[in-house]
Amino acid sequence: MDVNALYTNIPHGEGIGACKSALEKWRGPNSSPSSTFLCDLIEIILTCNCFQFADDMWRQIHCAAIGTCMTPSYANLFMSELEDKFLASAATKPKIWLRYIDDIFLVWTHGRSNLDTFIAQPC
Repeated sequence: MDVNALYTNIPHGEGIGACKSALEKWRGPNSSPSSTFLCDLIEIILTCNCFQFADDMWRQIHCAAIGTCMTPSYANLFMSELEDKFLASAATKPKIWLRYIDDIFLVWTHGRSNLDTFIAQPC
């Protein structure tokens, strides 16, 4: 499976929230610099990304820019939180679930109709 246009479909609030959760989980809530400060920097990167197209300069204010160095890590943190919630809420789970950024490999042993139900469940 593949997530359709992941970078351009991550809402800033949810993506930054996933980053903050991961920072507090891995670094602890009292680390320096604070998770809030680092998330403020992430927001600046996401909302102040300037680029040139033809002869015009643009500022990307929605979604994650494909060319920034932080976007793969940002997308991984977002997808990790999303997949944890998704798999935890699934009544039937895959035998194997492996993900690399937005590409998912799974082994399903519960029949096609259950697979369709699994894929269609809300996140």
